[in-house]
Amino acid sequence: MLNNLINTFERFGERNALFVKEQYYTYHQLSESINAIKDLIKDNVDPNNSLIGIVALDDFETYASFLAAWFAGVGFVPLNPKIPYDRNNRIIDQSDISLVLSSKTDISKIIDGTKIKVICTKGLTIKAESLSVPAIPDNQIMTILFTSGSTGIPKGVPMTLQNINATLDSFWDLGYILNENDRFLQMFEFTFDMSMLSYLPAFLIGACVYSIADAKVKYLAAIKMMQLHDITFAAMVPSTLAFSKPYFNELKLEKLKYSLIGGEPFTVKLAMEWAECVPNATIVNISGPTETTMACMGYTLHKDWAKNKASNGILAFGKPWKNTKAILVDEQLKLVSDGELGELCFSGDNVMNGYWKMSDKNNEVFFVMNMDRKECRFYRTGDMAYRDQEGDYMTCGRTDQQVKIQGHRVELAEIEALVREHFNIMQVSALVNKDSEGISHIYLFVENYVGTLQHVTDYLKTKLPWYMIPNEIITIKNFPLNVNGKIDRKALIDNVIKHGI
Repeated sequence: MLNNLINTFERFGERNALFVKEQYYTYHQLSESINAIKDLIKDNVDPNNSLIGIVALDDFETYASFLAAWFAGVGFVPLNPKIPYDRNNRIIDQSDISLVLSSKTDISKIIDGTKIKVICTKGLTIKAESLSVPAIPDNQIMTILFTSGSTGIPKGVPMTLQNINATLDSFWDLGYILNENDRFLQMFEFTFDMSMLSYLPAFLIGACVYSIADAKVKYLAAIKMMQLHDITFAAMVPSTLAFSKPYFNELKLEKLKYSLIGGEPFTVKLAMEWAECVPNATIVNISGPTETTMACMGYTLHKDWAKNKASNGILAFGKPWKNTKAILVDEQLKLVSDGELGELCFSGDNVMNGYWKMSDKNNEVFFVMNMDRKECRFYRTGDMAYRDQEGDYMTCGRTDQQVKIQGHRVELAEIEALVREHFNIMQVSALVNKDSEGISHIYLFVENYVGTLQHVTDYLKTKLPWYMIPNEIITIKNFPLNVNGKIDRKALIDNVIKHGI
């Protein structure tokens, strides 16, 4: 990968690599900035640590810093400036990083800069020298993305060089016709793995990445960017499309060649409406948890809608990409037959080696199975699915409380744990319900709580990312129970529907 990046910088030096904050930057400028930041890292990184932190701001220096870390031979942990201060500091502690880079000088509201070294990457002296590729083993961690954890502690998902190379190899194997003349949309936060799928392939072929920076209404900014700059490749989550529906009648993105939609269940209804806006695009429903590095399977939609596969109105996951092996197992981890429901599990070079410093969790989610006369290590996704006779996988919900909110993975148990512990409430239940447009909303139920509900919301805003804040908090005198004495979550959801919350 790094050798290919160098070839791109040399071959397409004068072409635009990035458009951010209404300004273009060439591959030559990107290469120069990478070099300067790379030297900065080498001069300041702890030799006993192969990870640094990078405040993930929507600017040119942040993109350069990500690549500079790799050319310096270290991995990086993106720190989201939009999530709470406490959460970022916890991630820093979990990662054992001692150096943080930022293009912004004052980051006191983002992290505690008194405990670690923080260096600004803006205005560095440019050196006229060529980039060189460091000796990086396949198992070296290139980045760690932290996702929601059911215990209230974020889970670190390490991605090695092997993981990233395997996914990129799978991506190119799809046969998409892309070159230096294409224009890629990048609208995701850098702590979301689909962001890498939006810029890495572009940088490897000399295309230009159009980055959505600091937009108050990001889905509108994305649509505007696609219109103004004739975007040809765009990865998005279904929520972006759902929020944009009021503008579909006047939207015609005829230059869009590839529309990859993932991160959440993609409904047939929404896909059909989106297809009218992108008449020349190949629409693909992509899927795969962060643990499989960006994505690992997909379903390309047919122009003839009668041929498209779906289950309960949700489009098929499709087939595994190259380098990925998918199976379905029952509760005893035994293979199920085609047509039978099972838990979806993945194996391959793109699958992470294990959560960062969470051996107990790794023991829960990994297992070994003998297949084709060799041992394969599988990751349990928690997704329920079945496979049809043509080998396409159909989604059928989750085995646990993990959900997707606007593409972000959310452990509902994390929300519950914070409220339970801080407010000393015994019965707490966080649930998700979809509105008529298929958009997921979080509802938090608390039993017999007499305090001010706004205090609960205000507290959660100091601990959780915006997408994990409940849309509504509802107090109930006594939780409904099912026949097994457990909280009847269906009855709670019926409560939401009944009252039209």
